[in-house]
Amino acid sequence: MIKEMKQKKTLKALENLVKTREEYSYDNFPLGIISKNYKKEFLKNLCPLSRKFMKICNWENKNFHVVPVRHKGLTGSGEMNMCHQNVRSIVLRFGGKVVFGYTFFKDRIVLESGKEKFMEQWYNHTVWETPEGKLVDITYNNLSSDTKRIVFMPVYSYTPNDSHYMISNGDFIINEDMNIFASDEIKGIINGSAKPLPTKIFKLVMRKKSLCELKKQTIGVWYDWATFSQSSVGTGKKLTEILPKEEYKETFYGTQSLVEKVLNDKTFAQAKKQLDLEMLPSERQEVQYI
Repeated sequence: MIKEMKQKKTLKALENLVKTREEYSYDNFPLGIISKNYKKEFLKNLCPLSRKFMKICNWENKNFHVVPVRHKGLTGSGEMNMCHQNVRSIVLRFGGKVVFGYTFFKDRIVLESGKEKFMEQWYNHTVWETPEGKLVDITYNNLSSDTKRIVFMPVYSYTPNDSHYMISNGDFIINEDMNIFASDEIKGIINGSAKPLPTKIFKLVMRKKSLCELKKQTIGVWYDWATFSQSSVGTGKKLTEILPKEEYKETFYGTQSLVEKVLNDKTFAQAKKQLDLEMLPSERQEVQYI
């Protein structure tokens, strides 16, 4: 009975979302996984422009979750654009899992011609699965203070003890004509110069390479690249003052010392290549660990 009421609330939230098309907030959506019984209706109303894109990506059978965004304390203050690194640092200390996937946004843009258009955006993203098995977002607090929930599609989860991790091969924007664009083409979409990815070529690429791929974990993956602006609510400690979990100590301390050595001996470009990282900051704040 409770589950049925929850799903009816989801559909009501979807109806309001479609009717208004003014604010694309998911705050009224019940938290947790979208039931299979309501998934078709959910996708039809939430992301109608992405149907072709999802079919090409073989995402039609993927699960969708409504995930809460934390805004308080250490786990509510992760650095923006560092979601993968944020979650890895938290998992090292508190446990749980790193959950990689894609987050979905609806947006409106005004073209140079003055016309208003709607688009759907798919961004690779990572959230934290807590030791209790709950998905929470620890990064999008910086997106907006009003962002309470996000729609997220999990693809792969891992821990420091696993042999592989997952990275993205792209972010995408879908316009009202269901054309697929690379996310960095947003300026071109506005001024009309952007060219959509040819569907035939995109399909061929997708047959050989997914939008995300497994990579063997390297020592640099678990380095503390990210920073958190707040301390723990419970202990008052900053991230660098919190010891790693016992089972991850070898990974944690080995990572910090080895990466520091590489960074001291190499240029940033050399270090990035040697550590096989998806991102390496051009500037780092020196931190000391207890």
